[in-house]
Amino acid sequence: MSKTILIVAVVVAYIAAGTNALECYICTSATDANCADPFSASNIATDTTCTACSKAKIEDVVTRSCGLGSSGCVDVDLLGITTTTCTCTDALCNGGNHMTVTMGAMLLGTAVVLMKALF
Repeated sequence: MSKTILIVAVVVAYIAAGTNALECYICTSATDANCADPFSASNIATDTTCTACSKAKIEDVVTRSCGLGSSGCVDVDLLGITTTTCTCTDALCNGGNHMTVTMGAMLLGTAVVLMKALF
């Protein structure tokens, strides 16, 4: 019985971590130097209705905004111009130079360890 309760609790926590609205920075270095790397959050707008945050870099222009999908980065080369887009799912996570591990990923890792220990 206690194993079932633990499994249900971990699944509920994992789902809850992925469904909350997030706050993300919204800016572009094309119009605001604070948005570039290194980033300065001073006077940078945020949006509190995002499902994920993203940071895209096209040559020297950095754009921070709401994003879609799961955490990770992808590089796309189009006509010789490389675009790097990273998505993350923690509040204000698109403010750093490096994207971080999400709470959902940590919970999933914890769940796997607990499952192995219990079974």
